[in-house]
Amino acid sequence: MQIYPYLFFDGQCEEALAFYAELMNGRVSELHRYRDMPADTPDAGCGEAGTPSPEHIMHMQIEVAGHVLMGSDASGEAPQGFSLALSVDTREEAERLCSGLAEGGEIMLPLSETFWAERFALVKDRFGVAWMVMYEGARGG
Repeated sequence: MQIYPYLFFDGQCEEALAFYAELMNGRVSELHRYRDMPADTPDAGCGEAGTPSPEHIMHMQIEVAGHVLMGSDASGEAPQGFSLALSVDTREEAERLCSGLAEGGEIMLPLSETFWAERFALVKDRFGVAWMVMYEGARGG
């Protein structure tokens, strides 16, 4: 079994996932717009969210270091109740990712030392997605 995070955006999916792919040295591996869907597809999975723009993203995914992150423009709701966690190999990578994710967003907890990691931060990016950035260093178990 595999578990993949799936993020929903309100018209910003392509921008957000492309940004994540670039920042994290990944790549876009799939991109499907609503205009590309067969006409007989029932409600496009949008439910009460309504009919999305034909240019919006029906499904997109990126691959980063062997992991998959998926997304869609199928919801007008702001992401809440979760964080995506990034565990990196160097202090410098933690600093780079934290700075990149914070551009246009908000640092909730600055990158600092904790009892479980040499560096840990909480960031909400400009798309409203919450991230935990961690470099365990010598404290890793």
